[in-house]
Amino acid sequence: MKNALFALLALAFGLTACAPAAIAPQSEAPVVATAEAAATEESADSPMVQGTLCNIEDCENTGNAFYQWQAKAQPDGAPTLGNLVEVDYTTARQCQVLDTGIPSYRLGNCFARGDRIYYTTFEEDGRTLHIIDRTDGTEKTMPVVDGYGVGFLDDRALYLFVQTSVGYTAMQRVDLETCTAETVQLPAQTIRVCDGADGRFLITRLIGAVSLSSLQDEEQRAAALQTATEEYAWWDPDDGSVEPLFQEPYTGELAESGWPQERAYLGKADGKFYFYRAEWTETSQENCRVERCAPDGSGVETVLTMEDGQGLPGVLRSEGEIRWLIQGSGNGLVVYQPADGSTRQVENASGGDTPWPLALTDDGRLLLYSFFAAHPEDSIYCLVSQEDYLAGNFTGTDVVPVTDETGEA
Repeated sequence: MKNALFALLALAFGLTACAPAAIAPQSEAPVVATAEAAATEESADSPMVQGTLCNIEDCENTGNAFYQWQAKAQPDGAPTLGNLVEVDYTTARQCQVLDTGIPSYRLGNCFARGDRIYYTTFEEDGRTLHIIDRTDGTEKTMPVVDGYGVGFLDDRALYLFVQTSVGYTAMQRVDLETCTAETVQLPAQTIRVCDGADGRFLITRLIGAVSLSSLQDEEQRAAALQTATEEYAWWDPDDGSVEPLFQEPYTGELAESGWPQERAYLGKADGKFYFYRAEWTETSQENCRVERCAPDGSGVETVLTMEDGQGLPGVLRSEGEIRWLIQGSGNGLVVYQPADGSTRQVENASGGDTPWPLALTDDGRLLLYSFFAAHPEDSIYCLVSQEDYLAGNFTGTDVVPVTDETGEA
């Protein structure tokens, strides 16, 4: 169990548990930012984060369109190449917007904001960010930090958090206008970067523990974690200040069953934090549920009881907020909506499986896979209203697919 607990430290969704204790705010000495490119006087006077922060994992959906890699088969067993496909919600048409000519295994995240498309590639000497301006077709590239585990995007910049074997150590801010970067050190012992809002990032860090970087092997680190306290806090990259929210034992409390309870941060909605919690036995997860609490850790309540063994629920977000939590249930799905606290069982009214929703559109519809064949390029999408979906009716507007090598529908 000790090894398993330490292995969780390297995950973007590390798991912890216990009833939290609220604590008073405090601050840290400002962190030191080292610019990798000269910053202008104007940018120095501006806040580092500008606009709504969005996890790059959610930025394949812009609200108006959805972007996804598709693999293009090559003759003679050569590696497949990656094409970027856009599903336009307004026209209900799918088109190829980019033929990278790059093997699929070298392609990383793809995301979009405004008139720009971004994607990363893995190179022999690190990772490269590609920025494509769709208004004129121009492309810029720049190297970015290779070992990032979490990334966020706002109106002007990309924020990549450097992950190591002992947690997160630094944040690289990539200015998407100037293609310059600066690196800011994170508070010591940061082990997770959970979220972002109002110019700050929600982190967790170890309190009262021996520095993990000073320990020589995994067994020593795992032993140190047994008595460590994990603190949730807002971190401001502009001045390095830290606003503690609540603390809990890193390894969590034991459930009545005797197994440790661990949890994972899912996101925020309407001023509440949402977590997945489960009892981890040697072979499975039991007593699985979704809980929410106030930002100070108070008022913990279970909002969704889940089937055991399925792991974390699916999450649909919009503007950085959870809109739906989803889990499989037989041939159907269970949908929880934080906005009104409702839980709905969704089953296909025509029989058969229930398609998993991929994204929410700005006009309130859902993007679904209506069919998924053996090859990704055969994927077919459809758009349905939330009301129809919850009623088990998935026969909305079919998206016209890409049908030939030119990318035309």
